[in-house]
Amino acid sequence: MSTEGPEAPPPPYGRWEQPLPSPTQTPSPTQMPPPPQPPYGYGPPPAWGYAPPPPYGYGPPQAHTQTEGMAIVVLVLSIASFFMFGFGVIMAIVALCLCPSATRNIEASQGTLTGEGFVTAAKAISWVNVALTGIMVIGFIVFFILVAAFDDSEEFSALLVLASLR
Repeated sequence: MSTEGPEAPPPPYGRWEQPLPSPTQTPSPTQMPPPPQPPYGYGPPPAWGYAPPPPYGYGPPQAHTQTEGMAIVVLVLSIASFFMFGFGVIMAIVALCLCPSATRNIEASQGTLTGEGFVTAAKAISWVNVALTGIMVIGFIVFFILVAAFDDSEEFSALLVLASLR
């Protein structure tokens, strides 16, 4: 036993056991503590403790985009106009009349409604249908004019024979 006083308590776990040199002495490399190891995984926890848990629920509501219903109707009308002989051009014209309304609704929604591509495709399909119907009507008119002009002549019957050979 020593007469100097009570023994010093052992150092806390993980502390350097050798006494550090005084500030006036230069420490030798054997007296310096080793550098700390870099943390594994995600890094050390924050200095104030653990991170707070995430909030309950699904979080704030997200802005969902939805396709404009009028854009779908316009596209269906324009596609169906090709399959309705005679009545199809009316459907194409109705689709062309509804296109501006669908475009206005999409622009007014500030990004929550989509369907600009549907409206553009419907315009193109409807205009093609109207153009083909116009060409077909002009062809029928020309045909009936030719029938009336060459009613009983042999030239017209020869023209019909040539047309049927193609």
